[in-house]
Amino acid sequence: MISKLSFNALWKYLAPIIVGLIVFAIGAPEGLSAGAWIL
Repeated sequence: MISKLSFNALWKYLAPIIVGLIVFAIGAPEGLSAGAWIL
């Protein structure tokens, strides 16, 4: 069982990744070529 403290620490790292994936998924159809140049 994951303790609340380690879950909060894990969430602090995972939240930006999850948000980034959601933004990428929404923006990919129109922004994929532009995003590829940025990356």
